[in-house]
Amino acid sequence: MGTVRRAKLGTLSLILGMTAAWGCGSSASPVDSDRSAQPSAFSQEVDVCRESGRLSSSDIMIIGGDQVILPGSSCQKKKPSFGEALGANGRHVLFVNYEGADIRVGDNALENDMIRDSGFKNQGVVEMDAYDPGNAQRNEAILKIHRQVQKWYAEVDIDVVMSRPLSGDYQMTLVGGDKSDVGYGGGVVGISPGDCKNNNETNANFAFSRSLKENPDQVAVTIAHEAGHAYGLGHVQNSKDIMYPSVSVVDGFLGGLAADPGPCGFKNGDYQDSKKVLIENLGARQGEAPGLANPPQVKLLSPQEGESVGKDVTIAVQSSADRGIDHITLSVSRVDGGKARGNHPVAELRPPQSAAQVRLSSAGSYQVTATAYDRVGNVSLSQVRIVAGTPTCAVPNDCAPGQRCTNNTCVTPAPTPPSPTGMPDEGLRDYGQACDKTSDCKGGICAITSVGQICTHYCTADRLCAGGLECVDGTCLPQMYSRSTPKVGALGGKCTRNQDCATGECSAPSADPKAARYCTKSCDPEVGWACPSTMQCVTTDGATGNKPRCVMLGAGELGAAESGCSVADPASRADSSAVRLFGGGAAVVLLGLWAATRRRRSGPAL
Repeated sequence: MGTVRRAKLGTLSLILGMTAAWGCGSSASPVDSDRSAQPSAFSQEVDVCRESGRLSSSDIMIIGGDQVILPGSSCQKKKPSFGEALGANGRHVLFVNYEGADIRVGDNALENDMIRDSGFKNQGVVEMDAYDPGNAQRNEAILKIHRQVQKWYAEVDIDVVMSRPLSGDYQMTLVGGDKSDVGYGGGVVGISPGDCKNNNETNANFAFSRSLKENPDQVAVTIAHEAGHAYGLGHVQNSKDIMYPSVSVVDGFLGGLAADPGPCGFKNGDYQDSKKVLIENLGARQGEAPGLANPPQVKLLSPQEGESVGKDVTIAVQSSADRGIDHITLSVSRVDGGKARGNHPVAELRPPQSAAQVRLSSAGSYQVTATAYDRVGNVSLSQVRIVAGTPTCAVPNDCAPGQRCTNNTCVTPAPTPPSPTGMPDEGLRDYGQACDKTSDCKGGICAITSVGQICTHYCTADRLCAGGLECVDGTCLPQMYSRSTPKVGALGGKCTRNQDCATGECSAPSADPKAARYCTKSCDPEVGWACPSTMQCVTTDGATGNKPRCVMLGAGELGAAESGCSVADPASRADSSAVRLFGGGAAVVLLGLWAATRRRRSGPAL
């Protein structure tokens, strides 16, 4: 993807290689890596590349430590499938992920698709480390970094958060790991797409903290710098501006002569007012900025540090804030080899909510994190590590979706080995199935959720779920209970023939000529949640033979089937604050976590 040269500077520089440019019938000249040198003449390009929403003439700019990727080579307006720019009046969110992630090839924060090197396409999932995982004082360092980044963006209408949002679009900067994790050498310490005019709200970029020896000051500069590229900024020659290509001490977003063409195709001698560009693209902050008031106070009341827990864990918090609590994100990570990664969000609590319940589908160590935000964006966190025992069960639905109840123990079946002539993803787990790691999943991620650890992906109101899942608080989950009358063609929906059903199978005609037929599917009665709670898995005759299928429960059977599930339908109680999801253990998601009336915030608060 380009050439990388070693730094000639004493201080690790973000820019020390050469530029490669294509498109618009222009070429680019090398940029000198010496701080004292003036930039060489920029490529001349038509003014259309500099108009609102246009991309510069460069596809890829690899300048040593700072790789800027410009998506497209024909100077046309970028039209993302989702995450389209909200403009100066929108709600912009920068999610700084310090907890590591499983990533794949692509360029989208919501998908954890972050590797832009197509050579990785067939190499599956890369497990990126969290920030400084072995440091006993890492939380203090993270808060220092985070508050500095918030300070630099304080005059811009942007929420800088450190937990994955459960609604709306966001840009993600993944902090951790090393450039070698995604195939780079040399002095690369950050990668970002150059997004002129901030056309895409779901960009993804890197700040390789291990390449920076986990130095908090340099990590903070790199986060702000790489995010700046994705918000439409290019490099400048002012060494005190964040967009100066170095990790040296800076004062903020200032301005200076352009150091290279950048995402908007600067010409030689052009000046970039960095703060002005950010405000034009994102808007000016309205109201108080973070950092002026005391941060919130948050404490995990349950579980407690070192506690041994069962599969159903109630997470309860106590919090307060001078500016009032806006919300608390609850997240859970698996701990392997002493390191926690993933920090998967399982609930977003808003006052007076203070608790939720999560299901752990396998034994082991876990880290629980409560991240509290006040109404102006000040942040604090509380963490504990717990030990989960082997999950027990009486019936399959006591387990996570896709698990089996074997000898009263919830077991995740091993993936099916692919056949020699099969597709690359043959044998991998489908969406909604229990999993141990992301590389076992056909798509998305293996995430800890409120129903167990399953193959899933994140979602928004504009980005729907795949694989028959439904979006619940920003995460795609199996449809284990009915929220409303199933649509025609959907599982449980009315049909008259097999072709009417997405599953390809309509139920057999009933002895009662007035009884409606409905869409069904094959199932395994030994697998947890093989059918939604309104159905049960029984052997029945049908168009495709005699086999186990999902059969509708009678009106008197709902919630009391042999599968052991007991369900309260939130569609029938819009004000319900507790929804019963599981039989056996009778796990309850507290205080509206699963409420059907959940609304996306439209205000500027987090």
